[in-house]
Amino acid sequence: MKKSRNYEALSWRSTCIDEYQWESGDDKLQFEIAYHLGFAPKSLFTDRELNAALVEWSKGGPGQFYVNNQRQER
Repeated sequence: MKKSRNYEALSWRSTCIDEYQWESGDDKLQFEIAYHLGFAPKSLFTDRELNAALVEWSKGGPGQFYVNNQRQER
């Protein structure tokens, strides 16, 4: 799994986006979640935490999920 954090400005208080990319069979999967005003956790999600975030996303939680570069609707 590839994990990355990108900041939109030079300050930790700015918006940042955490991105997770992995493959499952022939599918390329990606999950993105944005944090604002320094509310990002100190580290990226572990595999278990990412799974919990995907469960929350499926119930209407924050984040965007992509399969083969196509955004998935809830």
